[in-house]
Amino acid sequence: MALLDQRRCREIIRRAATPFYRGRIDVVSGVLVEAVGIPAAMGELCRIERGTGDAIQAEVIGFRGDRTLLMPHGDLVGLSPGQSVYALGRSFGIEVSDAMLGRVLDLSLIHI
Repeated sequence: MALLDQRRCREIIRRAATPFYRGRIDVVSGVLVEAVGIPAAMGELCRIERGTGDAIQAEVIGFRGDRTLLMPHGDLVGLSPGQSVYALGRSFGIEVSDAMLGRVLDLSLIHI
């Protein structure tokens, strides 16, 4: 009989207990997305559900009144007002090691 990995169980419970915030896009202007209803902090990542059926990452870069200003990390095609925005509760980051020295990373392949 296998025993449960307590560390893994604690991590799963911790992630499940983390609040999940959802807002919506209010304005898309050039490469700037303005969302309402997202209590996110500077540098925090958000996920925007596009009309094309997939999602795109965006980073919080500022605030204007009750709006959160987001800079998308990819193609803006399919973004429009009213689409859902989810605060992820973490900042953008990539774990690296010496094995990655001299390698090129294609960040467009990273999905959340």
